[in-house]
Amino acid sequence: MKRTSALFFILVSLFFTGTALAASTGDKPAVSEQSDYAHTLSSLSKEEQKWFKTFQEGTFLIDGWQSITEELLASTPKNLREHQKKRLDQLGLKIGMEWSKDNDIRRVDTRMLQHWGKTLKKIAKKNPAQLPEVIVSIDRELNNLLN
Repeated sequence: MKRTSALFFILVSLFFTGTALAASTGDKPAVSEQSDYAHTLSSLSKEEQKWFKTFQEGTFLIDGWQSITEELLASTPKNLREHQKKRLDQLGLKIGMEWSKDNDIRRVDTRMLQHWGKTLKKIAKKNPAQLPEVIVSIDRELNNLLN
């Protein structure tokens, strides 16, 4: 129950820190990317898969990573969207895989989700050209936590 409350708080915070946009790039992952994704998710327990899905899709009250990605892509120049989407998808997979683990062993906590989400949304609004740098910075921070 504690985790559900924390997730709810974070996702509500993310929802209210930015406007939810209905932008869609129409990009579909390649078949090999889809199978890699499915293979990666198969390493999670049923409980972890549930949390991963919640992280990615959100709930009827809060945005998940996919909605946040769409919002960020709406601020991205069209010629950079495909690359940016791949980077955000990779980052979301990495964050979600770690965050979905049991509280006692995960190295990504709810506070980090909130901080990263606010940072990404703020940059998307104020200076979208800096989004690639911020994504790389978050990815490095995440790699340091995981190694």
